[in-house]
Amino acid sequence: PDIQSAAAACTPRGRGPIVSFLAGFAPENRAAVLAKPEGVAVAGDVSPVHILFSRRLNSNRLYMANAAIRKAKYADRSRIAEILVFVKRIKFRPIFQNDDYSFGELQVLAVAQEYGQPDKLDHIFVYDEGGIVKGLIHIEGDEIVELYADYFFQNQGIGGALIEFAKERFAVKFLWALEKNEDAIRFYHAHSFHVTNTKKLEEDTTEYLVRLER
Repeated sequence: PDIQSAAAACTPRGRGPIVSFLAGFAPENRAAVLAKPEGVAVAGDVSPVHILFSRRLNSNRLYMANAAIRKAKYADRSRIAEILVFVKRIKFRPIFQNDDYSFGELQVLAVAQEYGQPDKLDHIFVYDEGGIVKGLIHIEGDEIVELYADYFFQNQGIGGALIEFAKERFAVKFLWALEKNEDAIRFYHAHSFHVTNTKKLEEDTTEYLVRLER
């Protein structure tokens, strides 16, 4: 069956029919490709999007949501701060093992205040689902500076939607990732970014960043 046509014919809010339909397919055939990504409303779109498909075979899930990737605004700063603080603590503390930074310097209030400064949000886009910011991406020119999905919503295609948005809208070409952050490197590799031989020290640490390019 034509999975994309059949899914499109289902009632937008009807999770049951679509999930039941997909259940009849082998896992490797369940991912529908909607490129804009068309499965996600982006800046400028005003109509809600109810169906968000994964583009990747290693993330074969169907999501029902009012999902949008939009420019960050001042009101988002507290959610942005929460996402940054908690994901960095969970992912980076085991690498840096610096509790003075993780639990002293890295505080939600301080980060929210930082992101309240003029121009701080100019290059940040957020993944907004039903009015809840669940992820963010920071783009400067053709570089992805930061990409984070809230820890509680990881493995739901949010990071993938953000990175595909960046590739489509801004033709991003490279990014830096911690060499020891193997999960991140695997994720970026799945989205066509590959480790190069270029590396540099993370500022004020002994840990290396590696450059990935597409």
